[in-house]
Amino acid sequence: EANKIFRSDSVRVHDNKAATQQRVEEPLSAAAGRKPVGSKYVFDIKLRSPTCTLTGPCYKTLPDGRKVRYKARMVAKGFSQKQGIDFKMDEKYAPTPQIASIRMILPHVFSKGWEVRQLDAKQAFLIPPLPDDEQIIMAPPPGSKFDGKYLVRLLRSLYGLVQAAHHWHREIKGTLLKHEFTCIDADQGVY
Repeated sequence: EANKIFRSDSVRVHDNKAATQQRVEEPLSAAAGRKPVGSKYVFDIKLRSPTCTLTGPCYKTLPDGRKVRYKARMVAKGFSQKQGIDFKMDEKYAPTPQIASIRMILPHVFSKGWEVRQLDAKQAFLIPPLPDDEQIIMAPPPGSKFDGKYLVRLLRSLYGLVQAAHHWHREIKGTLLKHEFTCIDADQGVY
């Protein structure tokens, strides 16, 4: 049954709604001599809370009573990107918080009675726009309605791109600095 659900266009449409709202891509008729980056769908089944009341083509209750959500996400095949054409060498790095930093900060924060917040942004890599000088041409994934007809130019970062994490870090860092957060010197992933 899972294969039947994953193949249904309603699951793909539901899960690609965010990409459409963010205006991630625009269609092209030709790639002007450039080899496009490939793409594919990645499918997953997520276990939901027993109290989940959401309904729709993606939400199912299994015979044993567990509630699940079928997810489909379009991702770029970043391994087919060419350095200097699709991304710059300095766009591959993005810091992540180190567990040692968290272990050192939390006792200090709790002793001062400060508030701690952890951030999780939904579909984070779809948020930052690609710079104007960075054009990525992508072939739609097999099975999509544009398969074989069009290529697309990405307007925003997409999961699977080599530089996706770098662009997301640049976006969130700018937002946090604008709201007067400061980054600790020892760990560029902690503010």
